[in-house]
Amino acid sequence: MASAAKPILRKTADKKIQDFLDRVEIVNSSNHYIYEVVKVVVFGSYLSEKDKINDIDIGVALERKTTDRAAFEEMFEQCIRQAEENGRYFGTHVERIFWPEREIQLFLRSRSRSISLHPLNDGVIKSAVQKVLFEKATLT
Repeated sequence: MASAAKPILRKTADKKIQDFLDRVEIVNSSNHYIYEVVKVVVFGSYLSEKDKINDIDIGVALERKTTDRAAFEEMFEQCIRQAEENGRYFGTHVERIFWPEREIQLFLRSRSRSISLHPLNDGVIKSAVQKVLFEKATLT
């Protein structure tokens, strides 16, 4: 997929990835977000040996921070209410439903035109060579 961003140097890409992973930590430790990042992979031109990279393709998996349905629904409504109080307008019901996930995507991307986010279940990622950058430890 083409990106609107100009190619970036590998050093710049490495810095953007480190900043991205720092934001993952913020999402996972903050009570503001109702989802947590459980896995991050990179794929595409970043995995090449090139000095310049077209964009940084990153796959992200999110999961609810709680498995308790009632607690999640309460957290969801609080998230939506807070967004609306801060001036967020939802043009459709679908935008409203997906806002908690979209808010995380926007924060993680941090307005970088060089970062291209994809859900981990995206077919492009499933067939691509990838490298895991972050994976939440699971208790066994």
